[in-house]
Amino acid sequence: AVIERTPELAPAYDFRARLWSHKAAWDKVRSDLDEALRHDADYAPAYFNRGHLSLREGKYDEAKADFDELLRLCPPLPAAYSSRGDALMHKGDLERAEQDYREAIELDPGSAEAYAVHRLLVEASYHRERSQFREAIKCAGEALERDEECAPALEVRAGAYWYSEQLVEAVEDYTRLIELDGESVGAYNGRGQALAEMGEFQQALEDLDKALELARPLEDPTMSAYALNGRALALAGLERFEEAERDFARSLRSCPDNGWAHYNRGLMLQRQGRLDAALDAFRRALRARRPALSPRKNKKARAFGR
Repeated sequence: AVIERTPELAPAYDFRARLWSHKAAWDKVRSDLDEALRHDADYAPAYFNRGHLSLREGKYDEAKADFDELLRLCPPLPAAYSSRGDALMHKGDLERAEQDYREAIELDPGSAEAYAVHRLLVEASYHRERSQFREAIKCAGEALERDEECAPALEVRAGAYWYSEQLVEAVEDYTRLIELDGESVGAYNGRGQALAEMGEFQQALEDLDKALELARPLEDPTMSAYALNGRALALAGLERFEEAERDFARSLRSCPDNGWAHYNRGLMLQRQGRLDAALDAFRRALRARRPALSPRKNKKARAFGR
């Protein structure tokens, strides 16, 4: 109603963008932030929020450009330097990222420890994105030495353990996450999928059913698709193949470019002796990119083809 009465009011678009973010409606978030800045090119909060949206989406050049503009408008803002450091870190410009983190600490020395933990988390994510799992585990571990209840560090390290197929360690970290937050969809999903890969199929089903239950009110089709993929893998392990095929189909309808879902379906088809169909699934897995296979799964899929 406010926007209808005063469509030129930039803060109204920024506020509505924040509301859209709670519903994970990211296209609408960006549209409203763009509109806020169209009406007021000097509205600093919209640059901050749009920069963080770009970070979330992996658009690091766009994120840096927004934080550059924010620093032009608010040069003494520690959070702007730290945020630009995040963008630079993800771009691989570690030296300039370190300079921005130091600038944030100089401006806000009382938050030095928080900025140090944050920098380690961003570096851990940077390494994980590049499948440098050992380095990601090391950085996340250092963050946990500073703050043993740092949930983001546990999340990054658990994912790095899982992707490098250190499954026992991944389950331990996901369990700690669940102890910290019993409503974490990602933790139940991650632990369930790791348990399924370990062959603990019934335990995996319990976790993945819980993940689907928690994801339902969030209206997040991606997270539900990931949980359905893991659930299908567990069902296939229990030789409930019809149910598994239904869950794979539902997962791939929402995320058709998920390499892990195609790979896990290939494993099921291979187990059923349907080798031509399995080969097709593994080839699809190798082409998929959202997300792409981990290096070890990539190697196994290629080996099946040979």
